[in-house]
Amino acid sequence: NRQLMQELRPVLAVKRYLEGEELDQIRKDMAISTCRWQKLWHDFKELGRTEDLEELEQQTGQPPEVLAAWKKLWQAHRHLLCGRVTEAEKASGGSFYQLLRTRHGYSPAAAEQFIDDLHELAARLNRQGQKHNQIIYNAVADHEPAGKKLTECQLKAVALDYIDPKDLDLADRESAKELRWARVLRYTTQARYQGAALTQPDLALLLGISTKAIQTLLKEHPDVVVPTRGLVADMGPAISHADKIIGLFMNGYTETEITRRTGHSYDSVENYILSYARVVYLLEKGMPAPAIRKVLGFSRKLVDKYISLYREYSGPDYAFMFGKLRRLAEAHPVKKKKEE
Repeated sequence: NRQLMQELRPVLAVKRYLEGEELDQIRKDMAISTCRWQKLWHDFKELGRTEDLEELEQQTGQPPEVLAAWKKLWQAHRHLLCGRVTEAEKASGGSFYQLLRTRHGYSPAAAEQFIDDLHELAARLNRQGQKHNQIIYNAVADHEPAGKKLTECQLKAVALDYIDPKDLDLADRESAKELRWARVLRYTTQARYQGAALTQPDLALLLGISTKAIQTLLKEHPDVVVPTRGLVADMGPAISHADKIIGLFMNGYTETEITRRTGHSYDSVENYILSYARVVYLLEKGMPAPAIRKVLGFSRKLVDKYISLYREYSGPDYAFMFGKLRRLAEAHPVKKKKEE
């Protein structure tokens, strides 16, 4: 029944969110606007005030079937969900609610919403399943383009192995360089695998050293590709790493061999090769560079780099590898972006 499915979309959306899926992806998949989601989430959280479905139906206007399904979700995920700000908290002069009201000039509604958002963030981080010796760190999402202000970039919470048993083997009273380098590689690779990219200041904060010390570490390992934001977002000379990875691939090295030779993660190597394959595929279909950039969401500099590499390896000696690239691109077609 199409009508029933339409009515139960709010249930599926909330269920996916409670199970830890990214809100942006849920909204995109289900064509739910920001305002619509805020209304759904607000109505769902009213179950924390009362579980009287008749009262909630009158108050929210949600269908009984939706409210009944929401009630089951609320009961199943109660330990992850926050309640509303209580009257006792509002009356208490030392409460966080009162602090927002008196010191920061928040309105009652804004103070409640701010506290609610903090609880929601904590619940979302808890759903990520943080393990022993891990920390949750907010890093810039890896799809954010170069040149965009960091204050305007979307952040993504990632779980990092802050301490690893192997760190003990690298501990040295005379020098901490080996340990620091291992942590730089671990943190950046783990963040990249989870869809984020750490900046040099991020690494400085995580390691407790200066940004200059991080830069020195990176300069001491020029042949190792470290997936920092500078590399992932295609800023500065970091794009030259594409030469190494694509060059090795075109000369017949496997992804595993490339990983070993460059120090880059396996996933990042695969991502480079797939990106290159897609540029090659679209270029051979006659698509101009500006259109390729728009379709793939790459910077113009990165597209130009891949086109340059395509021309560099256009001889007959590389025909077999180009065949592999075409098959790879066909097996992983680009998803058409919805119009904004």
